[in-house]
Amino acid sequence: MRPPPLRGLIPPRIKSQLRPQNQTLLSLRLHPFSASPLRHTSISLLRPHRPLLPSLHIRPITSGPPLSQSQSGYYWYQIKLGLRWTLFVYLTAGAVYIGSYIYKANSLAHQYPTPDEWSFRMRIAYHNAVMLSTEPVDAPDTITWPSAAQQWKVTMQLLEDPKYEGTGLRASGEEDQEARTFIAGVGEAGLDISARSSDWRRGYFSALLNYARAAEHVENIVADTSRNIFFEDYYVIGPSNPTPRQVPPTHPPAPREENCTKAFPSPHALYSKLLTTTGLTTAQRVTAALSYADWLLFKNLPSSAEELYTWALDIALSAYPPDLHTQYLSPMKTLPSSPPSPPSPPSSALLTALTAFATQKASSDPSQALAIFTSILRARRTLPLPLPSPNLPVPTVPSFTAQIMSALTPPPLSPPPPTGDDPPPRDAAQQCEEALVMLHIGEILYAMGQREEGMGWTRDGVGGAVEGTRGLGVEEKGMVGEVGALERCRMCGEVGVENWTAMVRGVVEGLEREVEVESGEMEGKGGWLWSGSGAEDARAKKRRELERWRAEELVVLERVRRARRVLGGLGG
Repeated sequence: MRPPPLRGLIPPRIKSQLRPQNQTLLSLRLHPFSASPLRHTSISLLRPHRPLLPSLHIRPITSGPPLSQSQSGYYWYQIKLGLRWTLFVYLTAGAVYIGSYIYKANSLAHQYPTPDEWSFRMRIAYHNAVMLSTEPVDAPDTITWPSAAQQWKVTMQLLEDPKYEGTGLRASGEEDQEARTFIAGVGEAGLDISARSSDWRRGYFSALLNYARAAEHVENIVADTSRNIFFEDYYVIGPSNPTPRQVPPTHPPAPREENCTKAFPSPHALYSKLLTTTGLTTAQRVTAALSYADWLLFKNLPSSAEELYTWALDIALSAYPPDLHTQYLSPMKTLPSSPPSPPSPPSSALLTALTAFATQKASSDPSQALAIFTSILRARRTLPLPLPSPNLPVPTVPSFTAQIMSALTPPPLSPPPPTGDDPPPRDAAQQCEEALVMLHIGEILYAMGQREEGMGWTRDGVGGAVEGTRGLGVEEKGMVGEVGALERCRMCGEVGVENWTAMVRGVVEGLEREVEVESGEMEGKGGWLWSGSGAEDARAKKRRELERWRAEELVVLERVRRARRVLGGLGG
């Protein structure tokens, strides 16, 4: 049998299935090699359905036809329209910014009035300092004290610069306005501001006092002069600080000691400057001395603070002739009640300074403080009655135009407070001061063990504060740092309310502990079989007393709620 024939090496012939329009392609592909090579145009014919890439398709650059007059006008119109809208947006934004700035400045002028003779720049600097040093109600403990102290520093520089607000100021005892007096180891002495008006002096006193209070918070702040940045002194790198703290990551690098200086004067220097200023009233000098003494107490310097309290008393007594000082103040720092009696009741400055002195004495010598407070209360109850007020016209509703003008015009500064040289009248404001003295007496008696008497004095003090608040009307705004009678009365009432509540709560807790201890002792001795009738009667009496004080606590809480409603809801 013969083997099958081998398959031929020539591939089988395949018939073309091309469409008639592609016959040209077939003829080109079957073109013999001996013919001329294919042209480039024939390659594109092989791929008729493949799109050309735009990046590979290079078009010749040709300049278009020139713009016609109508097209040119259209483009110029669009450009001018864009410029108009841009200008309108910028002008609107600027108007809104200026309007908001004026509104903020006007609201600050109504909230914190300033002397009429101050310039606009001076008012803005003062208001900025007030805003930076005022704690928001909804965000406590958020004051940046270096910024506040820096703004008060700028305010004082404007007030003392002869080119701005310091015209007529000179150092005490100096004729040259540019001359300055320095106290060794303290700093610059106070200026003579007696040539300026009373309102200007009030503004100067307010600015310098608030500057000193702000300086209390920035004692450890240094200024890096190479970068104009404030740092705490424990970040400084230098020989005086061998173990500096690490600066937080979000802060600039730590400063070098050779580039740092003290950023602000010390409170000691500022308070000394305020006390040596000529032209202040007795009440203002007493306020400065008491603020200085409070800062020394905070620095744990009680002996130095007591010297300042005594200095405040001397300032208050300086309004009287020297031979009458012992008639107004005894060597025990009490107001004498027996002959020789003083020719007039004590002045308001003397009563204020003596109250602060007794408050400081209460912690170290409560018996002497109680004697001083008792003499103060007796002296206040002998003050002259106020003069009858004149018949004031019935207030009328202002017109719409008047309301608009009053909203746009800064209000006038309130009348100046008393100078402190005269005895105060026994009005509603002094009723609050009497209430404050009664609160001090009640607190001392309670601390000395006389609890019921102490709570009785506290109850009367709260009642006096509530009545004084009702008797005071709406008071006018003063300078920053001047505590009005209504605000002081509310503060006094709130302190009394807290003391009264704490006293009653302390009595109830003490009785509860005693009853609990006695009940435990009875159980430890085997119950009532081992206790006599006398011990059982004592325990029953203790329980009845506890129930009585619990009922008293409910009554006190109700009266406290009513008192807080009258006092304006402070703290409640």
